[in-house]
Amino acid sequence: MATLSWKNAANGNWNLASNWTPGTVPSSADIAQITIGGTYTVLLDINRTLTGLTLGTTTGIQTLDINGYTLTLKGASTVSNNGVLNLTSGTLTGTGALTISNKLNWSGGTLSGTGKKTVSGTLNLSNGQYLDGTTLETAGATVWTANSYLSANNGAIWNNTSTGTIDLQGDSGFYASDALSTFNNAGTFIKSNGTTGYYSYFSGIFNNTGTVQAKKGLIEIGGVYNQTAGTTILNGGGISFYSVPMNLQGGNLAGIGTITGSVNNSGGQVNPGNTIGTLNITGDYSQSGTGTLNLELGSAASFDKFNITGAADIGGILKLNLTGGFTPTIGTKFTVLTYGSATTKSFNTIQGIDISSSLAFAPTSTGKNLTLEVVDQVKDLGAIIFSSPQSVSDFVGDTDLFDFYRFNVTTAGNIQLKLSNLTSNANVWLVDGLGRNIAQGIKTGSADEVVSSLVDAGTYYVKVFRQAAGNNANYTG
Repeated sequence: MATLSWKNAANGNWNLASNWTPGTVPSSADIAQITIGGTYTVLLDINRTLTGLTLGTTTGIQTLDINGYTLTLKGASTVSNNGVLNLTSGTLTGTGALTISNKLNWSGGTLSGTGKKTVSGTLNLSNGQYLDGTTLETAGATVWTANSYLSANNGAIWNNTSTGTIDLQGDSGFYASDALSTFNNAGTFIKSNGTTGYYSYFSGIFNNTGTVQAKKGLIEIGGVYNQTAGTTILNGGGISFYSVPMNLQGGNLAGIGTITGSVNNSGGQVNPGNTIGTLNITGDYSQSGTGTLNLELGSAASFDKFNITGAADIGGILKLNLTGGFTPTIGTKFTVLTYGSATTKSFNTIQGIDISSSLAFAPTSTGKNLTLEVVDQVKDLGAIIFSSPQSVSDFVGDTDLFDFYRFNVTTAGNIQLKLSNLTSNANVWLVDGLGRNIAQGIKTGSADEVVSSLVDAGTYYVKVFRQAAGNNANYTG
């Protein structure tokens, strides 16, 4: 094995022996060094296999241009200092690892081979490229321009690490021709520009544990989108889940705007607004496990809204948070959630129900929505054990229009509510976490009210109220 060095501090062709020391063109058993000072371009004008490559020195700019030929690297190779690698067409392949700490300009051609390509410096992407069965790892700044695809196949992988930033300035995308090619984002991915009527299309597998931000235009996910940590945020742009719902297992889904498609939230946090705002799901939404919907309320007119046009299958957690020192008054209503249809499931837990010792939120509904109404209190009965009934006594009437209670059920079963010892007419409703009336007792006079319903595990609410003005009723429930 020999080390051969480029000696022409001016532009020249690779396959010219006089450009190398000691007068021989590097071949498969050799390491090629392009490290002489100066600003020049070496043009690869022959297919070549090398044991290794070192490109770049501290003075001038040393550029290797691959345009139409194949460079195969069998061993570890570097592009460092002021070295620049241009891949315009042709192929860069091999079993050797390639580390680029300065710059890769990739405007065409193919990266392939089992050797990993690590770019800790700058990656400039333009036009169309092919990533074929190899791993590209970016840890620096990637600037992605034009409106074309990076085509991935044969299980190709692009890892954008925690220090990597990708600025997608057009409508380019990651097009996987197989089901295994994967884009893993642990860093920052921003779509900063886009054209109306066009979109950046990502197929294959998209795994996010970093930040994905749509600032302008549309990101369309045509394959699988998994998020176990990090954030997906709408900040002026949109995201579409074309065929498979977003799999939100962790991290945050946030922002203002519209997600086209469906979302399955099994362990993430949904935060409408960048502070306070409206997030729309044009599709279905499911929430389960530790999945959480966080809603902020800043005034009677300024509060988060979450709108689902399709089917809602909502369990998990709802968290309410008052911001900016806002304290609502009794009777104020906030319609925070709407949906096209809903299953019988509702939030297992609503956190932030109690505003103060004398104010609370009560879940109500006027149909296909959740409206939070401010009342004087929602008394907490704790966990209900079916074999151990609880009893309370109170009053509703002209001076206290209704009483609210909440309780938790840890296992599915039959709940029975009974109002007795009535001194006047009063009614009772059993309400779920979406504010829906799931059972009601509306007998006239002072007859006992008895209602029952099968319920799943979760938190439920009881509303006791007078039937009409003048009905002042003591009760035991």
